Amino acid sequence: MEDLRISIIIPVYNVEKYLAKCLDSILVGNAFTGQVICVNDGSTILCGVTIGENAMIGIGSVVTKDVPAREVWVGNPARFLKRATDNEYEL
Repeated sequence: MEDLRISIIIPVYNVEKYLAKCLDSILVGNAFTGQVICVNDGSTILCGVTIGENAMIGIGSVVTKDVPAREVWVGNPARFLKRATDNEYEL
C-alpha cells in the first residue's frame, strides 16, 4: 500500500498548556508520515496555498502565497519575515 502523507493544521491561540500534549498525541509512534502545521487561529490561509514544514504564520496573517519550509511569514497579506535557524521551531 502506498504511504499516505497528510497535513494536520492545529489552531493555536491561548493553548500553550495543551499544545505539547496535542503534538505528542499526533506524533507518537512511527505511523504518522505527514506534517503538523501550527497556525494562530486568527490567521487565514487561502485555498490552494502550501505551507512548508516547520514554517510559522504570524497572528492575524492572511496567507495568499506558498510559504517555504522553515520560514516565518506575517501580515496582511503575509510577507516573509525571516528564515528559521537550525535549532528554532523544531517539533
